[in-house]
Order: sequence, then C-alpha cells, then structure tokens
Amino acid sequence: MGEFWSAELLPVLIATLAVPMVGGVLLWCFAGRLAERLHGAGGVGDGASGRIADDDLVRAGTFLIGTYLVVRHIGMLVGAYSTSGAVAYDALFMVVAGLGMMLGGGALAALYRRVKYLGVGR
Repeated sequence: MGEFWSAELLPVLIATLAVPMVGGVLLWCFAGRLAERLHGAGGVGDGASGRIADDDLVRAGTFLIGTYLVVRHIGMLVGAYSTSGAVAYDALFMVVAGLGMMLGGGALAALYRRVKYLGVGR
C-alpha cells in the first residue's frame, strides 16, 4: 500500500482522478452562471414554448464535447510527462482542441449557420 502513494505515482493519480473529479464538481456548482454566459441572460430559445434553437444546441454540444476532450486528455498529458518526461503531443493537441471548443463555440455555431443556409436565399 505504501507504493501506491509514492512520489512518482502521485502526479499521475492527481491527473487521472482528482482533476476530472474537481472539474466535474466545479461544472456542477457553476452550471447556472456558465449557461448564462454561454446563452445570455434571456435564456435559451424563445422561452415561452420551451423550444431550443438549433444554433444553441450546436453551441451547447460543442462546449460539452470540448469539456469531455479536456477532462479525458489532461490526465494522459500529465501522466506521460510525469512518468517519462516527454510531451504527449496527441494529448496536447486534444486538450488545445477541447479548450478551443469550450471557449470558441460561437464560431462553430456561425459555421453551422453558414453551412445550413448555404444554398438558401436568406
């Protein structure tokens, strides 16, 4: 049992268990503020009928996929660096892509709108 808490394995344990757990708790606690920031103070969709616009779904889905990528690959990135001292470039790319999806969901929603109405005179 003493080997489990060794100094060599502690960063891997923190990266693979503690970071996703703390991230999940933070997302849970600040979900309301996060939703207001992503979708504005007026809420999502038109409110009265409870319908959600497809652009808002794209933005929310992009944020969730980005969150998944960051949580999943940050442990791999820290684990590879702490055990071998090398940078796992595939995990680094996925973390950067996930952060981009989390912070830049509006750009992907605009791209979605552009592709959706490509041949339609709007």
